[in-house]
Amino acid sequence: MQRRVAGLAIALCIAPAAPWACTPIDPNHTVIDRPITVYSDGSFKDASADDSVTFLRGNPVRDIGGGRTGQIIETNGGSCGQFQALLFVDCSTGQAIIINGVPPATQPADGPELFESTRALQPPEGPLALTQVTTVAEVATLAAAQGWRVQIDMPAMIAAMTPLNRYDPFVGCKIFYPDLAGASQ
Repeated sequence: MQRRVAGLAIALCIAPAAPWACTPIDPNHTVIDRPITVYSDGSFKDASADDSVTFLRGNPVRDIGGGRTGQIIETNGGSCGQFQALLFVDCSTGQAIIINGVPPATQPADGPELFESTRALQPPEGPLALTQVTTVAEVATLAAAQGWRVQIDMPAMIAAMTPLNRYDPFVGCKIFYPDLAGASQ
C-alpha cells in the first residue's frame, strides 16, 4: 500500500500541469512597464502598469452604426485567466460606459480560461443588444437591472491611468465619427 501511494505521488509530481494551473507571481520579479501601443484600428496593447506579469489590451474598435462604437478590452489582472469588458461609446453625445463581463456558462475550446466574458452579456447568451439607436443610459439601466459592474466616469478613469499606459476610450469616435462630440473628448 505504501509503495502504491509513493508511486502516485511521484506520478503527480512529474505529470504535466493541468491547463488551468499557473505559476504564482514571484514577489521579487522585475517590473517591466512598456509604453502603450495604439494601432490605426483603435486596438492597443501594453496598457498594464506591469507588462511582465499582466496584460491590458483592447481589440479593434467596431463601428456599430448611428454614431456608436464598441470595443472589447481584455486583461488577466495578474491571474491565470482572462477578464473581458465591453466599452460602448455614443459618439454623438460623447458618453461612454464600460460593462465588465460576467462568468460564462461555458469556457471556450481554445484560448485561456475566461473568468469574465463579454459573450455572456450579448445575444445569444445575454440581453445586451447594441444597435444604432442604443443609448448609454439604456445600457446603464440594463446593467443595473442585471447586476453588472460598470464604469461610466470616463474622465476619472482616464485620470487614474498613468500617461505611459493611458488609452483613449473615444478613439473609435475619432476613427469612425470625427465630426461628432465624442471625437473631441
